[in-house]
Amino acid sequence: MKHPSLIAPFALLATLAACADAPRPNLLLVTLDTTRADRLGAYGYAPAKTPALDALAERGVVFEEAYSPAPMTLPAHATMMTGLLPPEHGARVNGMHRLAPDVPTLAEGLSSGGYRTGAFIAALVLDGKFGLARGFEHYDDDLSDAYKQGAADELARYRAGDLVVDAALEWLDGTRDARPFFAWVHLYDAHVPWRLHGKARSFPLSRTYDRELEFVDEQVGRLVAFLDERGIRDTTIVMAVADHGEGLEDHHELEHGYLLNEEVLRVPWIVAGPGVERGHRARALVSLSDLCATVLDLSGLPRGRVGGRSVAAALRGDELPSIPAYGETELPWTSFRWAPQTSLTTPDWKYVRTPDTELYDRALDRGERNNLARDRPEVVAALDAELAALEATLERRTSDAASTTDEDLERLAALGYAAGTDGGAPNDASELADVKTRLAVKDLASDLTQRLEQLTPDEHRALAQRLVDLSPETPSFHNQLGNAFVRLGDFERALPELERTVELAPTSAGAHEALGTALESCGRVADARVHAELALELDPRHARAQLLLERIQLHERRAATEPAR
Repeated sequence: MKHPSLIAPFALLATLAACADAPRPNLLLVTLDTTRADRLGAYGYAPAKTPALDALAERGVVFEEAYSPAPMTLPAHATMMTGLLPPEHGARVNGMHRLAPDVPTLAEGLSSGGYRTGAFIAALVLDGKFGLARGFEHYDDDLSDAYKQGAADELARYRAGDLVVDAALEWLDGTRDARPFFAWVHLYDAHVPWRLHGKARSFPLSRTYDRELEFVDEQVGRLVAFLDERGIRDTTIVMAVADHGEGLEDHHELEHGYLLNEEVLRVPWIVAGPGVERGHRARALVSLSDLCATVLDLSGLPRGRVGGRSVAAALRGDELPSIPAYGETELPWTSFRWAPQTSLTTPDWKYVRTPDTELYDRALDRGERNNLARDRPEVVAALDAELAALEATLERRTSDAASTTDEDLERLAALGYAAGTDGGAPNDASELADVKTRLAVKDLASDLTQRLEQLTPDEHRALAQRLVDLSPETPSFHNQLGNAFVRLGDFERALPELERTVELAPTSAGAHEALGTALESCGRVADARVHAELALELDPRHARAQLLLERIQLHERRAATEPAR
């Protein structure tokens, strides 16, 4: 069955009369950014200090096999809010894409159905400009009270979970009307960079992540305590779910975004509240694409034509069939021109389509340590065919470009989402580099980005040259090397690197602007104009390209008024 990517608004108003007498529950959705299922007490992690989430699990339903469609914040949240998989909704890469305005959202459906809607966002990657604010009467993405750190950390701003919850509680307590509420609270603290809260303490690496989860759990506890204080716990469905997990070096990836292994795709999903079976553990494979339809079912409102399936039956304690879970990451391509990855998780197998194919036996190898792809080619072929059949049902849409400022792109790069270019990966990526073989290169690139202000021009040049040597197909590495030569004042040596950047990334406004700026510095004003205009054609809001064109126009006016010699 096809999952429509262009669906009419939920058309709820015409059917409200039929269910007007049914009391609707309040809905509290807490998204736990970067939270691994296997690091919560409810999922069997003995060292965990997550009493609030564990208590929710005890009085509700735990989905033991819930999977994210992408190890990135925006695409995973867009899936939760639309029921569509990333190829369908198009918001596939943080910072680069946005949810298109004609894709209906869960908040729009609930608002049309009589819900008061508010969202409280912790980080830049879910800023309203990326499309998820539609349907919310109140969308609080204000980062003016975000963490303040040194120059490198400043680019990775987000606000602490206690501030997000403060804002949510103020909204929940500030408006008293007859409408039920839908509140979405986004907690980002488990994402790098990890912070200390309360008394300064130091932990080994894994315990630092665990300490952030303790802090996140404390914020969930505050939200639940508010429901108790207001006497509305029994009329409020609470749903705590992660968008994706974290690598923690399990497959040589500290963070997330580039691989599709178990630790980044398996997520916690806990639901408690009226009508939810107490203490039930649902064992069926489910996807975050099921969340939208499920919430609409719980609200008593029609689902319309949203994607995914409702798993509300599991919340009543019924058994569900498992449905294979789709996963993808475009980030290796958009950031580095390495092969994107696509995965299929079934009850028995995990398959990752990538140049160095991956296959894991889920019954015997949940940690995905023993790649069986070469030993079981018949299983690989069957799963690849199953994945292709699933992909054939998806009505794909071209990704909408985000209106992202130069400053935003720098911040996203510091978070690990190196701003690349779109342009679409080739249909056959088998000849591209597999990101598994390039993780050390990615880490070196991240180190350059984060330490750039501390590097001397010569250090910058040496590090950028090393990146170019290791991955000559990556546009941003040539761009970095060109910029290093610019810092050294050697514009003639910068030009070949910046020209190579444009060859590799012809749709990158930033690449054209950088080349145009270097050409201007070499006195080649006419050539600089060509690239300034191309940059603005690709991105009319590109601030540096606008300034470049203004300088070029000034050059031209001065030249026109100078007397002939």
